[in-house]
Amino acid sequence: MDAPPILPTHRPSSPQLPSGQPKRHGCLLTWLIIMLFADVMTIIGTLLAPAIDGLLKQTAQSANSTATLAMHPAPAWVNLAVIVLSVVDIIAILFIFRWKKWAFFASVAVSALLIVVNLAGGTSVINVVLYPISPILLYLTLKMGGPHNGWSRLN
Repeated sequence: MDAPPILPTHRPSSPQLPSGQPKRHGCLLTWLIIMLFADVMTIIGTLLAPAIDGLLKQTAQSANSTATLAMHPAPAWVNLAVIVLSVVDIIAILFIFRWKKWAFFASVAVSALLIVVNLAGGTSVINVVLYPISPILLYLTLKMGGPHNGWSRLN
């Protein structure tokens, strides 16, 4: 009587999740989670910015301070655009988890639009400098992994 082999004789070409979807490597997963967190925090921060500005002004007035505060709220249309674009980016990131290539390009477009909105709205130059970092790092993490990288799995 023959015993079944202890080690499997066939290895899949790329690791698969139980649902049949390819497994993503840790760097890509980490970057996608960081992007989701940043988008959620951007939405929360944008919604809370007017309240924080009012609180800072009230604190300065109650302390009889003549110092000017460094917080300059963005125009309302900029805040609305940032919130809408952050929601679109969250949706795109969720579709990147489902290996959709169009979602990568949507995330890149969101970053480009955020640069335009911030330049037009007169907000911080730091934001304009930082926005291109996200799609660049996303692309680099998608290209990691040799022949079985995340980019080749996008469809």
